[in-house]
Amino acid sequence: MEDSWNLVPDAAHPGGWTYPYDFDPPRPHPVTSIGWRFVHLIGDNEIYMEHAFGSALRNFPDLPVHGTADEVLADWENSRRPVSSSCQSWALALVGAERLHRRDGA
Repeated sequence: MEDSWNLVPDAAHPGGWTYPYDFDPPRPHPVTSIGWRFVHLIGDNEIYMEHAFGSALRNFPDLPVHGTADEVLADWENSRRPVSSSCQSWALALVGAERLHRRDGA
């Protein structure tokens, strides 16, 4: 779609794809594709985990961007797994396993 933000092929970028992004986007903001949105969710997950708990060596331009639905969904699943696991661990530590798993929710 013209005047929208999509994933675009880029052999020079890790993964072979990239995405347009503007810190001062035009008004009205461009329409974004589902792929563009997923890549941002993936990047947020990966950078958060890396900078909060890892080496903090990479930033958004260093992350591979893939262009097929299967690759993007696999990347999203792999990026959200450690975030979900960490959140579950923190919740268990805060409220205890028994309370989380009780059926009545009390």
